[in-house]
Amino acid sequence: MKPHVQCPKESLPLRCPDCLTRREFLRKACWGAVGLGLGSRWGWTQAPQGDLAKTIPVGALRPRPYVRMMGAVVRHRPPYWLGWPGTSYPLEEKRQEYTSRSREAARRLHIRLDLAEKPLEDEGAVNAFVAQVKAERPHGVLLILQHLGVWPWAERIAGAGVPTLVFSPIGTSFTGHIARFSRQPGVYVLSTLDFGAVEQALRMVKAKRMFEESLVLVVAGKERRETVLERLGTKVRYLPRQTFPDLFDKMPVTDEVRSIAEQMKRGARKIVEPTEQDILNAARSYTTAKRLMWDEGAHAITMDCLGMVAGRLVPTPPCMGWSILQDHGVTAGCEADLFAAISLMLTSYLFEKPGF
Repeated sequence: MKPHVQCPKESLPLRCPDCLTRREFLRKACWGAVGLGLGSRWGWTQAPQGDLAKTIPVGALRPRPYVRMMGAVVRHRPPYWLGWPGTSYPLEEKRQEYTSRSREAARRLHIRLDLAEKPLEDEGAVNAFVAQVKAERPHGVLLILQHLGVWPWAERIAGAGVPTLVFSPIGTSFTGHIARFSRQPGVYVLSTLDFGAVEQALRMVKAKRMFEESLVLVVAGKERRETVLERLGTKVRYLPRQTFPDLFDKMPVTDEVRSIAEQMKRGARKIVEPTEQDILNAARSYTTAKRLMWDEGAHAITMDCLGMVAGRLVPTPPCMGWSILQDHGVTAGCEADLFAAISLMLTSYLFEKPGF
């Protein structure tokens, strides 16, 4: 496995071991830019400057929304002949397996999943469940089907207006059942025996909640203003471009900064141009970004980085710091490109892997 930066007192980063890392890309392409000599303005800050010396846990910048789902097994009252895969299909055994695995997946994802104690087996039970969904408005509903004839009930439940995941294992659907319903907005049908697909579907519900709870900083221009992205519900706060370099100039060289710089040097095959101070300044970009997001209550950042470098507002590009943030599940986008940052957030929230 390739070497990787691990910051003090922080959780393990998100990592894709089989692909080119941003750090490798930066080593091969960007160190010349990092080595800009921009004078003593960006020299060492020897003494901690009050609260600015505090280490911000990078994991605290990732949104942790409350996610609650409801679920139920939907079937006809046994005994019945399933037809396919046949009478040997262990109906009750599979019900227990699917509900157990659903709860385990929800626990791993920190989702509260309230499964109905008994399967929904008649009109009365279905109607009561629909009424409960409408009254409680969970963030999503998971239905586990165990009969070909319950699709009208599934459609009725989805009609409650809550995002609905329908797990339809083998023997519970044909194309006629899912052709129209699977294309209905707010419905996701999983016609599969791979239960891992159900866990990924639960991630979709959680990712939407993460977007709803996220605040993205766009550091560019001269104005401070806010907006909300339609459909996603993500809040966006624009900050004047000067905000970042002003904070950077105040950030001290702490033990955290030195540790990051040392780890980057140890992980490099060769250091060609950057000086010790260049590497420390690159590490300060990381602590500056964390501090800015912490102060603003934000979960992601994108900024006019190239413009700052060209205007000599900062001594180094923030690429190294951005790479570390990405590896820890905190989106850091380039060029104040909001929608590129949103794409990175989607990769992180949905797959728990860093984008590049």
